[in-house]
Amino acid sequence: MLTEYFSSVFVPDDGCLPEFTSRVFQDTFLNNIEVTTGHDLYFINKSKTGSAPGPDGIPLLSLKQFKFQLLGPLVVLCGYLIDQGRYRLGRS
Repeated sequence: MLTEYFSSVFVPDDGCLPEFTSRVFQDTFLNNIEVTTGHDLYFINKSKTGSAPGPDGIPLLSLKQFKFQLLGPLVVLCGYLIDQGRYRLGRS
């Protein structure tokens, strides 16, 4: 039932990316993004406990219970993922 509905609403992906006009000057770069414990703590505290786990499968309740023990490793991990271009910024 859900498959029929969603297939009627959405079109199959053709694999082609649309062209977008750049909104910034060509010489504009994000060279340094700093992640701090305050940044991570803010988003952990802001998140609703009843929400489903993210793509990592870790329940938010676990993150909230162990937030102070996990802050250091989370800052290191987020910094590494940003450096590798594998972290989505601006997600709240």
